[in-house]
Amino acid sequence: MRAQRNEKLTLGYMRDHQPFDILPEEYFACAMPDRAEPPSFLYGFAVPFRGTFTASMEILRDMQRKIPAKYDWSDRKKYKSIDAICRYVESRIEGDIEFRVRQSLVDCNPDTLFIFYIYNSWMPRQPKAPEWLFELAGKVTQVFGDLGWKAPEPKWYIDNYMRAYDDSLDFN
Repeated sequence: MRAQRNEKLTLGYMRDHQPFDILPEEYFACAMPDRAEPPSFLYGFAVPFRGTFTASMEILRDMQRKIPAKYDWSDRKKYKSIDAICRYVESRIEGDIEFRVRQSLVDCNPDTLFIFYIYNSWMPRQPKAPEWLFELAGKVTQVFGDLGWKAPEPKWYIDNYMRAYDDSLDFN
């Protein structure tokens, strides 16, 4: 008997329903059928596109200017704004969790310039986000606030490399 096709496992469905507040279990790599090679979903904060690239980047330059001078990352001649922000946020989070803040383009609507992400769907061994992820997201949100950016709620986005594929791509 053949398993019934799951419409949720098509790229078109994933695109139409992202970003996700809670990533469906079947989208975690560890839950996919053997050799399905699902897309990577990134959990992060969307940086909005403000009509022009220059206007959009001004948000980041403003954030970098607010990094205290005691941190070398505030120097715009030495560090690109995105790199400086990622490093600063990482330095301000205390705890036993080892993590990185990274930037990525995502496969979603054009109103999102990119996201700052802190986790991806290929990392866990069980098909769910770890409990500590949501606490970490709250701390990251606070640091963004300290830099003058009211970050949106973090969500799950399809990684940008999937733009090369048609909506009909099927992971069943």
